[in-house]
Amino acid sequence: MTEAAGELTTVVAQHLLDALRLTDPDDAAYAELLRRATSWQVGSAERMRALGALDDALAAYERIIATTQDPAEVVALQLVAADIAYDIGRHETVIAHANAVIESPTAGPTEMASARTRASYSLRTVGRSDAALEVLAPYARAGDLDGLDDVTASGVAGARSAAHLELGDFEEWRRWGDLALLRAEATGDPRTIYLA
Repeated sequence: MTEAAGELTTVVAQHLLDALRLTDPDDAAYAELLRRATSWQVGSAERMRALGALDDALAAYERIIATTQDPAEVVALQLVAADIAYDIGRHETVIAHANAVIESPTAGPTEMASARTRASYSLRTVGRSDAALEVLAPYARAGDLDGLDDVTASGVAGARSAAHLELGDFEEWRRWGDLALLRAEATGDPRTIYLA
């Protein structure tokens, strides 16, 4: 995205938000205006993220989450916010966004596993290793990962491995670490393999 296009994204998003504030929620155009405003806000937040303004990007995503009405879209936005919070070391914020996804009745299996993985890593980072393993309880057996794609399953297995290591359970650490690597190798993606 060019600099001018990026600036335009922010300006258009703000104009749509201003128009939204002046529109009655019962107006027939309100839903479409909200959808467009959300789309432009996400573009603006992603621009902030790309420029390294992660605190601003996180704040923007949290504002978007507060106004988004589509529960499935909120789940996706919560996961992005959790990722940004992790990148800037705000682990309690990661846990809060991940828990919002975990508690959402609209989160699918991949989103649920991703949220639990993010929560586990942050819980471990803040010294709550027991809770880091507990949040992954739905994936206590290797077979529990069968319905997940390889990238997500590798992430869950890696998080379980890290939690077991933190707790000094080296046998489980190795078993889950091997599974994380096996599922990562199935992707054929060097980055996923490296992260396993």
